[in-house]
Amino acid sequence: MINRKAMITFFLVLIFSANLFAGGIVKLKSVQKPQGTTYEDIIYVQNGKLRMESNGDEDKTITIIDPEKGTMIDIDKADNSYIVLTQEDFRKFSQKMKMQKEEMLKQLPEEQREAMSKMIDQQMGQMKNQPKTEFKKVGNEKVNGYDCEVYQGFKSGTKVKEIWITPWENIKLKDEYIKVFKGLKKFFQQMTDNMGEYGKMIENEFDSEMFDKGFPVKTIEYEDGNQVLVETIEEVTEKELSPVLFEVPKNMTKKDSFGM
Repeated sequence: MINRKAMITFFLVLIFSANLFAGGIVKLKSVQKPQGTTYEDIIYVQNGKLRMESNGDEDKTITIIDPEKGTMIDIDKADNSYIVLTQEDFRKFSQKMKMQKEEMLKQLPEEQREAMSKMIDQQMGQMKNQPKTEFKKVGNEKVNGYDCEVYQGFKSGTKVKEIWITPWENIKLKDEYIKVFKGLKKFFQQMTDNMGEYGKMIENEFDSEMFDKGFPVKTIEYEDGNQVLVETIEEVTEKELSPVLFEVPKNMTKKDSFGM
């Protein structure tokens, strides 16, 4: 039940919300193309924790991350349940997947096992070896009042993304919040490392190296040359937030991590 979209989006918005003195509320507008469906994600940040409410058609979930403790909570409101994931859970997930593969192969006739094992390894290799997005600067443009550098991202020569980034000095982050951001980046790296070969399948989906250049104000994703998603920061407000926002709601059922 890991919310991939939430993982990507909190990297996009945390940096901007982090310069707020109290709690931060960030509203992110997403437009799905070509249907033009518009929805809003809301991110809350306070005391080193992050909560994201994703309101898209596919992802109506809540994700809470505490990088200091190394935990991520996924809340499924429709199912009235939640799971708590730690770095140890990610490591166990990798082990469980290997055990499931071995168990599946045992069920096959001996003459089919080797061929099936090779096929699975080949598919895994293809997913792990997906090319990373290579970025190049193409210009400068102002977005939502911020002077941005514009980068285009390519995979195997095909444009897959555009990002508008404003330099760090335009945001003027406080040291304590930079620490939170670095903690989240480290959390993600530990997660993919602990997931082993399965982590490598999702590692290239995140453009973490671009955050060294500054804060992404706007992002456009492409498929087959067409825009499929446009994300922009629409509103940022400062407000003292209730600690309850960063806790699991009462009367919810806790489920086992990864079904373990």
